[in-house]
Amino acid sequence: MASMLWGAAALVIAFAVAAVLPLHSVETDLLVPVALVTVMIGLIVLITRSKAITQVVGYLMMENGIYLFGLTQSQRVPFLVEIGVLLDVFVGVFIMGIVVFQINREFDSLSASRLTELHD
Repeated sequence: MASMLWGAAALVIAFAVAAVLPLHSVETDLLVPVALVTVMIGLIVLITRSKAITQVVGYLMMENGIYLFGLTQSQRVPFLVEIGVLLDVFVGVFIMGIVVFQINREFDSLSASRLTELHD
């Protein structure tokens, strides 16, 4: 319940901050508040959760919000969008590392042929 309240507060704050920002190049009124609330909720998930997988999900949410905000500024700051793509690649490699580590820990091998021996 507390996370829902934090999310609702983040939504209100995002709309309040987006109304003050001097962004004239944005076509829609919802793009900047959605980007800001995605960053804030990702940060909330990243801080409040203790499991590594949910923290990675929070990091992905935060990164997607940064990328979405970067799209609003792509004509002024194209380097920001390129950094967002680089951050996507980094997160993909990070998640693959977690998955490979978990498979190696659970099955003592990374061989896919050993995974065919699993049955229900």
